[in-house]
Amino acid sequence: MFFGFVAVLAGSRIGYFLSQPDYLFSADHFAVLRFWEGGTSFYGGLTAATLVLAAYSCVKKLVFFRLSDSVAPLAFIAVMPAAAGDISNGAHWGSVSLHLPWAVMFPLSECEDALQAGNCPIYRTWMQDYEYALLPRHPLQVYEFSLGGFFTYVIGLTARYRRSKPGFITGLFLILVGLYKMVTLAVYAKNVPDITVIQVLIAAGIASAGLVLMLYNRWPRKLSYG
Repeated sequence: MFFGFVAVLAGSRIGYFLSQPDYLFSADHFAVLRFWEGGTSFYGGLTAATLVLAAYSCVKKLVFFRLSDSVAPLAFIAVMPAAAGDISNGAHWGSVSLHLPWAVMFPLSECEDALQAGNCPIYRTWMQDYEYALLPRHPLQVYEFSLGGFFTYVIGLTARYRRSKPGFITGLFLILVGLYKMVTLAVYAKNVPDITVIQVLIAAGIASAGLVLMLYNRWPRKLSYG
C-alpha cells in the first residue's frame, strides 16, 4: 500500500506535467515538486499503479490478476479525497450550464466567465439579465466524488459475491474507469476538441479491454479460484 500510494502520487503528478506543454517546456524544473499548487492526472496515476503491481507480483512471484483483483475494489476511493479537495477549494469546475437546477457558481472562475461572456452573446445577456458576475457551471467535483463512491460500491459488491477467475474484477474496474472518464469529460470545462477526442478514445479502449477481460474470466476453471 505504501509503494502504491507513492507511485500513484508521483505518477499522477508526472502525468499532469507531461500533458501540459506550458509546464513541460518551462524553465522551472522544480514545479513538479510543488504539490500544494495542484495538478494531477488520472491516467498517470493509473499507469504508475499498474507498473507497481506488475513489479510487486514479479518480485513476490504472485499472479498479477490475483493481486490486481484484490486492489481494484479500493482504487476508486483514491479519487474521492481529490474530489473532496476540489470541492473545498472551489477548483476543477465543470462546463457552463445556464438551465441546470443544481448548477454552481465558482468565484475562481470569474476570469474565465468574463472571457466566455465576451465571446458569447447568450452568456453576456444572461449575466446582464440576472445581474450576476459569474456563470453557473456543472459541479464536476461532486460528480467525481459521487461516481467514485458508487463505483466503489459496485466493484466491492461484485468482488464479495462473484466467483470468477483472476482478472474478472480487474476487467470490471477497467470498464468503470472508461465510464468514469467519459462522464467527467462530457462536462469538463476546459475541453479542447482534439485532446478531448483522444481522451475519449483512450477511455473507450480501456473499457473495451476491461470487457474482453471480464468475458474471458467470467467463470472459474477450478473451485480453488473462488
